Amino acid sequence: MTPAGARGVVRSAVDLGITGFFAAWFVVTVLAQHPDRAYDRVRRLDAGVGNAAIPNWRFFAPKPAVEDVHYLYRLADDDRSRHSEWRSMHTISTRRMGQALWFPGRRKEKGFFDVANVIMTVSPDGPPALARSRQSAMESINDAVRATARPEDGMEWFQVMMLRYAGHDASAKPEYDVVFDYARFDEEGAP
Repeated sequence: MTPAGARGVVRSAVDLGITGFFAAWFVVTVLAQHPDRAYDRVRRLDAGVGNAAIPNWRFFAPKPAVEDVHYLYRLADDDRSRHSEWRSMHTISTRRMGQALWFPGRRKEKGFFDVANVIMTVSPDGPPALARSRQSAMESINDAVRATARPEDGMEWFQVMMLRYAGHDASAKPEYDVVFDYARFDEEGAP
């Protein structure tokens, strides 16, 4: 074998080795990110190098949202004795495959979901700064109703209800989480 031929064989072997190493590293990294902790066994491979070779982040959320947050509102008259039926404030979009890569319309839904997390996790009796953030979150939902709904037939007040349900499972019963206080469409006219 000529020296040039030997260099070509060595170069091919090195290229194959490097490609194989990075391919194996990629597979181990993907497995280590799986939400099922049973796949964390591959992290033992990383113990010898100070847990630095395999990135520790997840492709999937550690506790993915399995429920949709939904807001309903109803109208009420001045003495709150007469109400309309509950109406949907927004709808959850059905997903298409292309939206796995790009779905800018999801930002509004994500905003509603984030506001719901604040409302559900912050106690109204907690520290004043947190209680104010909860009140601000509820007021942002009221503002969304004001922007999309209109008073009807002498009903100048509205009330919002937040609920969660598994949008894909029709047999699951919704969980009614919070019913907001009444609010006026015209904020200046509120007592």
